[in-house]
Amino acid sequence: MALIEWPEDQTEPTKYWFSTLPEDTAFDRLVDLTKLRWRIERDYQELKQELGLGDYEGRGGAASTITPHSASPPTAS
Repeated sequence: MALIEWPEDQTEPTKYWFSTLPEDTAFDRLVDLTKLRWRIERDYQELKQELGLGDYEGRGGAASTITPHSASPPTAS
């Protein structure tokens, strides 16, 4: 199912979304879920910028991974 945003004052559509929801999903529900997804993505982007998380995206290796033994305090043997 496709959802297209086409404001009345525009000559062509401005946004497109494709959905894998069941075909009997109510139109209002489809629009609500689409808007919710957009808000979540915007919040995520803002948090990445505020916390500097974008600098670490895509890095791998032991230095960027916290394992249970390195996150817990040392214990006496």
